[in-house]
Order: sequence, then structure tokens, then C-alpha cells
Amino acid sequence: MRHGWRASPNCSACPWRYVMAFEDIQAIFLQECEEGLASAEAALLSIKAGEHDQETINTIFRAVHSIKGGAGAFGFAALQSFTHHFETLLDKARDGELVLDATLTELLISAFDVLADHVAAIRGDGATPDDAAMITALRDALTARPSAAAPAAPADTGLSFDLGAMMAELNQPSADDAATDEEWEVVLAPTAGDLVNGGEPLLMMRELIDMGGRIVEIETDSVPPIDAFDPEAAYLTWTLRLPGTIDEATLREPFDFIADAASVR
Repeated sequence: MRHGWRASPNCSACPWRYVMAFEDIQAIFLQECEEGLASAEAALLSIKAGEHDQETINTIFRAVHSIKGGAGAFGFAALQSFTHHFETLLDKARDGELVLDATLTELLISAFDVLADHVAAIRGDGATPDDAAMITALRDALTARPSAAAPAAPADTGLSFDLGAMMAELNQPSADDAATDEEWEVVLAPTAGDLVNGGEPLLMMRELIDMGGRIVEIETDSVPPIDAFDPEAAYLTWTLRLPGTIDEATLREPFDFIADAASVR
């Protein structure tokens, strides 16, 4: 890798204020990009050296996912687009759907270099990179590479179901899922704007589940009839419970740039 990213020990250029200027918030985002790049680079080097586990690929995924969320929030369209493709491949790799061999590792390292160039560009340290070839390579890797386990095609059972009844059942919390004093409760209610800016709720929930969380309720009352359904809207609200041993800062990390979409208590 070409950059040798190292996170700065502090962010003197990013003063916290009671009312923060847009430039200050953007500077904090860039500082977090540096930190994410540093952790991702270290994880990629571990993979290249053959010294890695599931958490190693999770670290890279979280860094890219966080950068994508911030890019969407601040309108860095090129960065958001590239991180979307990078994140998709990483998600398949951490699911075990792609074999993390030497070829895929080199592709991830090359993609990291392009990502670092994108971050440098928004800092004003160079031009926006031409990422078309790398995006094509990332897309091709999703379909051309052998998977660790090819899922069998589902059989046609001929069964019917009542969608309304299923939705009503989803809205009924289990008696076993009452909150306790030893647990956090997270309510995730993304908006359409969050989705446009890269705030993908399923990926956020996966991060929470990886921390030991569980989904206890899905509120579907806002889902409209099919003729009024907007595929780009956001209708669902999820409630999750997580172990109380998790510190609050870690718990809030998945929502860094869409804080209004989640409540933690």
C-alpha cells in the first residue's frame, strides 16, 4: 500500500463548540477518515501476512462503511459511490461467500489505495481519482470468483401466506424480550434521506448484532398499501437490545452520521 496512513493523536483543526460550523464538522469527518484508513490498512497488512480472523475483515468493513456514511452526509458523491462498491465486496467476503485468497487480498489492497486517494482529494491533496477500472474489478469479483459455499436454489413449496398477518405478528414483542437494567435499547428509525446518504439499516443492525444485540420488535404500522408503496421511502422501525457491558460510544458508532435516526437508552 502506498499511503502509510497514521491517525493523528488529536484533532486541533476540529474544535468542538456548542454550535459547530459546517467546516468544523467536515474536518472531524476527515479526521475519522484518517483513523478508519489507518485501521483498515493495518487489517489488510495482517490479511496479506496470513495472520487474520473474522474480526480483521470486520474492521475493514466498518472503516469503509463509516466513510461511506459520512461521504453521503457531506455530499461527496464520488467517494460515496466508490465506498458502496468496496463495501459490497467486503460484505460478501466477511460472510464467507467469497474466498479470501491471495488474489482477492490484492484486489482489496488496490481498492484501499483508490479509497485513500479519494480521501486525499476531498482534503485538497490531489485530484479525484479515476476509479472506473477499480469499480469494474470490484463488480467482476462478485460474480467471477468462486464462493466459499454456493447456496442451493430454494424449492417451490407451493405454500401461500397472509402478508397482513405476518406483519401484525412482527409488531408483537416477545414477553422474553422485555428490557432489563443490564441492557441497552436501540430504536432505529431511518428516513428516506438517510437511505439516500448511504445509511443502510440492515448493515447498521448487523453491526449491532455482531456486538451481541438481538432484534426484539419491528414496527410496521407505517407501511402503506402496495399501490402507495414508495421503494425509496423508509417505513420500518426496529427495536434492538444489547448487552449493558458495551460502552455507549461503541454502541453509537454505526450511527455516526445519521444520529437522528437512532435513539439509545
